[in-house]
Amino acid sequence: MGKLWCWALSAVAISWALPVGATTTFDFTGSVQSWAVPTTGIYQIDAWGAQGGGNQTFPGGAGAHVGGQITLAAGTSLSLVVGGAGKWGGGNYAYGGGGASWIFVPDASDPLLVAGGGGGSSWIGYPVHGGGAGQITTGNGFGGQGADGGGGGGWLGPGSDGGPPRNFAQGDFPIGTGGQGPGSFLGGNTTGCDNGHPYECGTEQGTGGFGGGGGAGWNVGGGGGGYTGGDSSTVHGGTGGSSYVAAAFTNTTQEAGSHLGNGILTIDFIEAVDSVPEPAAWALMIVGFGVAGAALRRRRTGHAPGLLDKARHVRGGAG
Repeated sequence: MGKLWCWALSAVAISWALPVGATTTFDFTGSVQSWAVPTTGIYQIDAWGAQGGGNQTFPGGAGAHVGGQITLAAGTSLSLVVGGAGKWGGGNYAYGGGGASWIFVPDASDPLLVAGGGGGSSWIGYPVHGGGAGQITTGNGFGGQGADGGGGGGWLGPGSDGGPPRNFAQGDFPIGTGGQGPGSFLGGNTTGCDNGHPYECGTEQGTGGFGGGGGAGWNVGGGGGGYTGGDSSTVHGGTGGSSYVAAAFTNTTQEAGSHLGNGILTIDFIEAVDSVPEPAAWALMIVGFGVAGAALRRRRTGHAPGLLDKARHVRGGAG
């Protein structure tokens, strides 16, 4: 009997067990990642956008940091994008924007968190060389505006391409393409390259970071990816992408331009929400206590006839 009661109580305890490992960290991979919520409860989620590309003297803009606490139901599937830094190099030319870091429920109309990426830096001959920081403002959700470099990708659409290519005596100078939003989240690139300008071509320095970073143009950096993509221009580094925090979050944190290098995402388990057990927990309790109760009834009914038989035997012997 004691074993049956222990089985019933153990079934309930297992159904409410905390997930193994309190913190889950997601690093840059260059692809969309997924994560299933293991336990209904309160989670702390933090996202850092990636830095825009740049050189040692004029670095790209730092990515934004946003975070907060939110209640998530067990089994909920989340999609995660960790932004990649814009392409760095040693020359004086332009660089791609940094990718944003995103976390969202697939097919949802709005994301949960977006941390904007920093803008790429520009050629040293312009008055503002460094890229702009990832922002904590929200904006309209669309992709950034391209000019010479490409705009950063936004939640509602890609950034626009820069251009058209400038035709000088030396040949066509490159332009940056816009970074992409949900779907591929790819960074923009640099197109229209002339053989005399290898530092501005494609993977050498002009690639925007994964997560929607805009590609670099002739001498101007790409915009950072974000909920609203950052813009490029014709005279300075790209601007940083904007960030987003869903209204369901509490105890929120928002910091512009606070992260260097590739982005990062962390999910910390805070506490279980067990005031209303999940369906699986109810099922285990019902089965467990039902089995234990049935065993107890069998034991009681099994003892009663034995006592009556004993009493009858005594009376029969006395007569």
